[in-house]
Amino acid sequence: MLADGLAAESYLDTGNRALFANATSPIALHPVPGDGNAQERRESMSCVPLWCDPARLEPIWRALAARAESLGLILPTVATTRDPELCIIAGARRFAPALRDGGRYSFVLPALPGGARLRSSCAMPSALRPWLEDRRRLGVMVHRITLRYGTRLVDVALDDPCLTDGWWSVERDAATTWCWTDGDAALPPTDGFANVDVSIGGTLPYPLAEPACAEQVVAEQPAAHAAVAVRGARARSAA
Repeated sequence: MLADGLAAESYLDTGNRALFANATSPIALHPVPGDGNAQERRESMSCVPLWCDPARLEPIWRALAARAESLGLILPTVATTRDPELCIIAGARRFAPALRDGGRYSFVLPALPGGARLRSSCAMPSALRPWLEDRRRLGVMVHRITLRYGTRLVDVALDDPCLTDGWWSVERDAATTWCWTDGDAALPPTDGFANVDVSIGGTLPYPLAEPACAEQVVAEQPAAHAAVAVRGARARSAA
């Protein structure tokens, strides 16, 4: 089977056939979890292996991108920044960091019994690097959150139940633990005047504007679009 001239697989039933309107069984309104053999069937019955690792995908993507450019297509370029513009929002009030030392951001907050939000820029890793499988909306990678009330120090564990809304699952390796926000994450309430230290271990290239797709770029370049059409017609006539 060909999809836009490229060999592709058809549908492979790995246990979700009942989600389709033309299924022979009753239609399932919601996915049914618990089919432990679905992944095994996909790997054993697929025509070709499914590659998701960047080491294999990036060279293929770059080869296709080079071919597109050779055909006259203009690849979209996106201006980015590494500055997450980290701040804390409480209602209509915005608190900028009072101090920034490397990856440590220090905020001075009044009592906020209703809690606050840790706000930042966000990006989807796969949007700017299509060979990545990570489609999460990510803000900043947080290593540590500390509340200081005078001489009293309170460490907020990254798996604390209050760090749920706007937080991805905790990740760890042999050396450290971290948790990504989605760009708008809940913070615990403060019961008095407090210094809040947020230590981040990583950011992303955040787009300054929404990335354009290749079709949009071609539409804005009539000459390039015409050149591609002519080359495509020549290729078809030669075939």
